[in-house]
Formats: sequence, structure tokens, C-alpha cells
Amino acid sequence: MAKVYTDEEMQVYSKNPNVLFICRNRLSLTLEFRRKLYDAWLEVPSASTIRKILIANGFDISSIGQDFYKDIAKGFKRSGPPKFSQLPSVGDDDVVFGINYNKGTCFSSTSYISPVEVKDNHNQLLESGRFVLSGSDIWFSPEFEKELFATYPDITIQQGIKNAGIDINVVGYKLICKLERKFKAINELLKYGSAYTDLIKNDQDVSGGELILNNPFILDFKDGEILLHQKFYQGAISIKDLPIDEILDVFMIDHSLLTFKEKAQVLEKIYSTEPARFLDIFTEGTNFEALVLRKRELALIKLADAGFDSTTRKYQSFNHLQKKRLCQWIESLPKDPGHIYTKAEILRRIGISKSVYYLYVNKPGFGLGEVRKEEADKQDAELIRKVMEYKGFRKGSRQIYMLLPRLTGKIMSLKKIRRLMKRYGIHAGIREANEAKRQAKEQLSETVRPNILKRRFRLYRPNEVRVTDVTYLDYGDKVRAYGSALMDPVTGRLLAFVISANNDLEIALETLRAADSHPCQDGGIFHSDQGSLYRTKSFQKELLERGLTQSMSKKGNCWDNSTQESFFGHFKDECNYAACKDINELQERVAEYVYYYNNERGLWERGRKTPVEYEEYLLSLNDEEFGRYLAQEEARYDEMKKRASELAKKRYGTLGV
Repeated sequence: MAKVYTDEEMQVYSKNPNVLFICRNRLSLTLEFRRKLYDAWLEVPSASTIRKILIANGFDISSIGQDFYKDIAKGFKRSGPPKFSQLPSVGDDDVVFGINYNKGTCFSSTSYISPVEVKDNHNQLLESGRFVLSGSDIWFSPEFEKELFATYPDITIQQGIKNAGIDINVVGYKLICKLERKFKAINELLKYGSAYTDLIKNDQDVSGGELILNNPFILDFKDGEILLHQKFYQGAISIKDLPIDEILDVFMIDHSLLTFKEKAQVLEKIYSTEPARFLDIFTEGTNFEALVLRKRELALIKLADAGFDSTTRKYQSFNHLQKKRLCQWIESLPKDPGHIYTKAEILRRIGISKSVYYLYVNKPGFGLGEVRKEEADKQDAELIRKVMEYKGFRKGSRQIYMLLPRLTGKIMSLKKIRRLMKRYGIHAGIREANEAKRQAKEQLSETVRPNILKRRFRLYRPNEVRVTDVTYLDYGDKVRAYGSALMDPVTGRLLAFVISANNDLEIALETLRAADSHPCQDGGIFHSDQGSLYRTKSFQKELLERGLTQSMSKKGNCWDNSTQESFFGHFKDECNYAACKDINELQERVAEYVYYYNNERGLWERGRKTPVEYEEYLLSLNDEEFGRYLAQEEARYDEMKKRASELAKKRYGTLGV
């Protein structure tokens, strides 16, 4: 669903100098700011790069949404650098800030490039003498194209254009991308050397289009767009089960010349083409044709090997009738003129012994006894179902055993009844294992991480460990919100405290991202309970992107995350958040407490220092001093373990009293 901005959000963003315009359902950034985002994205091509810069420039990610910055990153990856900002049309009822559409002017300090100015850019390229009109579009002149190819790939196309004194932003990414594909195609053909001596002209200035068109399977090639000949489709039908990139490679066509959409269209046409005799599509007898025939032979061998592997895996599960039909089909195969796939070789690859093979082929009744037994089992299974349905009551295997003779006149052993019920999926529904619980347990085991921290909360350096948890906060007139906190257990510093009306994945992700301004060291420990928020693949992926190692408490054991639980206890005792009237007031109150907690509230067991002061103190210690500090903390940790063990024994001794 598209983002809908409130009046308040529109008012705020209209004052941001990086916003070109904002209306009810759209926010557009200025050209200068988008170029700034693109330059940063080039250094670290990630959506998180865009998100950090947006936050630094006054954008609230929670209001503009994740899709906003992710779409920007996708656009950079797809289309390259931004070239101009064009104003969209809006309805009469749309409330628009920042732009006066009636006069066509922009109230902000930045401007946009209109379609008229785009046309001026095209005229500027034509006047340079290095570009020509290609239909209604602009293209490189043949001379300029040869000049760029002469130094490619040692000098990139972009650098070559700059060396010619032409603004690369005026040329545009799309035009450069097309020429890049064309040059790659030429270089790909030149790799084959002598196999292409009959294709490449002596004139080394031959254009990419002429060179590509010497491939008899390519009908046309212009401005980076390729059209394949009908005989390509007639030849490709025999190897249609290969990946499309490998099919194109067989016919000496560089698959990078086609986009994903074009490849899908090619594959669809291959499947709809009537097959032709492969050798009939060759008429020249060139080295090129010989090379394609050899590559096609290797592709067919690959497909045959894959077919053998698949049949071998399935053969053991075949019943006798299926095995008999497979052997009869092998017997009907024509002889291989190359003597590669002989009958003996086929049997060896699949794993069929010669004696069994000839029994299936020459003895009509061989194996049919098993088929008849299987048919009898199916009939007996139907009798079991009939007993199961009797009067609508559920029945176990023992009740079926006792009722079967009375209802059907057939006697079966209890072992056979259970075998048939298992084979044909007949479920009694009585005291069976709960499949949903089994799957949930299996899924849990896949995403639960071991307890790496093991309550050693203070036996690390600052910013080597993070602990997190979520608590509920009831405020106002019985309204419930949720608070997700993230802290450094070594220093006690609170790094994030996100308030939300929902206890969902987003609150956990926002907490993780909110602490990016105070990052954990690479390979640091991120500890939490086994909550579903922390076991999702998307959350665990973001942890990996930040170089964090995930750790989890034992199930139902709050002591494994006692530092975070202790903070929540102090917060609820000391902060009068229940008097807040709405969630905005609650967020403001929490933000005030976070500042107070980090900068003014002392921690008794950390030298009466505030968390910020204690962090500065630990960071100031040299290695020898920090070693002594760790020795003291290790002794405290051992004492805690000893005391916990004694308490556990005491509790165990009083059980049942």
C-alpha cells in the first residue's frame, strides 16, 4: 500500500531543503540531494547507506517507510545516477507543498529539469558532433563509437566520454549501458579466435552490429538490442531443458546481451516452436557451424547424464509394473550410432542387472505377482476405511481389528492393518502425534541460537556485547504499548528504547537500527531471549549485515538476560509513564528518562558513575589496568555461580515439602 502523508508530515517535509515537493501520496527529493545519495551509495551499495543519510538530513524513517529508501537503492542499481527531477501531475483535490503547479515554479532553493531542458541536452549532444539521431533517439556516431572501443576495456566508456569533454550526466546511464552491452558482445566473439576467422573481416574497424550479425542465428542487432533468427529456435528446441544462458552459449550468443525479460520471452518462444532436423539448419559448413555442433553435442550429453541420474534415483522406488515398462522402453530404443549409449551402458548407469532386465522383457508374467499383491492391498485398505467410517466414531487399529470380521467378513492381522494404514495414509485420529507441534518445534530448533553470553555480562570490553528485550507499558486509560530496549551490559549504557503500539517485528528492527549511531564491534555478541521477533530470518539477516553474533537465553530463563530485566524493573519503579495520555507523550517521557539514565543517574555497582562516565572510564584503561579489572569481575562471576548453585540445591531439597 502506498504511503499516505498526514497534513503535519507534509508541513514538516515541505520545509526540508532536500525535498523538491510533497503531496498526499508522494514525496520527491531534489536532484542535488539524490546525486549526493548516489555518490554515497557508490562507495557502499546498500539500502542502509541511503537510510543513514536520510536520517542525518532530517527524515523520519518511521514516517516515510522502509520502502522509500529501498526503492531509491533499487533505482540506483537499475538506472545509475539521477539525471533530472520531473514534476508529476496531481489532481485538483491534492494538497501540495513546496510547488506552485499553476505557475510551474518551485518554492524551494533547488530547481528541476523540465522536458524542454531534456530536449536541450539532446541538442547539446548533437552539436558536439559525436552523436547522431537514430530514429527519434540519440546514439553515438560511428567514429566516436570506434574511438571509445579502441581503448575499451582499459578505459571505461564513462571515462572515455569525459576525456572527450562531454558531461556524462547529459549523456545518461541508459545510453552508456547499451554501448557497454555492445562492446561486451564484440569482445566475447573475439575470444573464440580462429573459430571466427571466417566471420571477422580484415578491417578491424568493423562495428559491433556488423560483427554480431555474422552469427547466422542472430537476425538483427541495433543499439544493444538483439533479435534472434527462427532457425535458432528450431535448433534450441532439442536442448530446451537447459538453463537459457547455457542454450544461448551453445549458439555462441553472449547471454549478457539480453535482459531477464528478453530471456523469458526467448524461452517461451523456444517451447512454442516446432522442432526441425537439427542438421538442416546448417548450410555453410563453416568453422562456426562446426563449433556450434560440438557445443550442442556436449549439451545433449549433459542432459543425458542428468536424465540418467534422475532415473537412477527413482528406479529403486518403482513398483514391478513401472520397472517392467522402463525395461520395455529401453528395449525399444534405437541403437546409438556413436556406440556411447549402448544397452549395456544404459543398464549399468541406471543400476538394472541384465538377468532382471531380460526377465522383464522376455517373460510376460514376471513381476506381475507383486502388482496383483498391491491391488489386493488397495482393496483391503478400502475395507479398513469402511470400518473407520462405521457410525462416525473414531477408531484405533485394535478396534478395527475386532470390528473387521463382523462388518466385512475379512480377517486381517493387527500388523497388516497397521502396515496398510501407514502406507495409504489412513489416520485413526486417536492419541496421534501433534504434527503442528512437531513442525513448530522443528522450526524453533532451526532459528534458536545457543547461549554464548552465559551471564558473563561484564567480562567484556565496552561495545562488545548488546542485550535486548521487550516489555509492556500500560498508560492512560488502560492503553497498552510496548517498549524495546537495547543496552551495553558492560557499561550499563542504554543505546535504544523504542516505543510502539504493536509488539511486532518492526519494533525489534527499529531498536536494532536505532543503535547504529553507537555500533557494536564487528563479531560482537547480540543477546536476547527466544522470542519470535528475534528468530525471524529478516531480523537474523540484519544482525549478520552488522557483523553481530546472535546469542539466546535458555527457554523460560529470565536470569540469562538479567541485566536487561533489571533495567526494566528500575524504569518502571522510577518513571511515572502511566500518567501519559497518548503514545506521543509516552515517547517523549521515555526519551527524557533515557537521557537521565545515561547521563545523570549513578550505578551503585559501577563506582557510582553514570553509564556514560563508566564507559569513558573503561575505555581509558590500558591493557594491564583492564586485565586487573577483568580479574575482579571474573571473581565476582565465580562467586555468583557458587551462590546460584547453593540456592538451586536448597530449592531442590525442599521440593514436595
